Amino acid sequence: MTTKGTQVAPNAPVLDSKTSTTITLAEISGAEYKREGENWQSSREFTGLSSDTEYTFYARMAETDDLDASDSSSS
Repeated sequence: MTTKGTQVAPNAPVLDSKTSTTITLAEISGAEYKREGENWQSSREFTGLSSDTEYTFYARMAETDDLDASDSSSS
């Protein structure tokens, strides 16, 4: 059995663009993203949002053949 290496958590994601119902986060190469309480996704775009609601987003480095997923970023 081969043990995978570890990755360092990325910095918290930052806003790239937004509309009244969509937020796109700036790309972090090799990362996946999630909104608080949701599942991880490879897309940095989040849709179906409300303009009068505050959201928290996280990033982590995705699992690879050789590396485990990192811890999530700080919010």
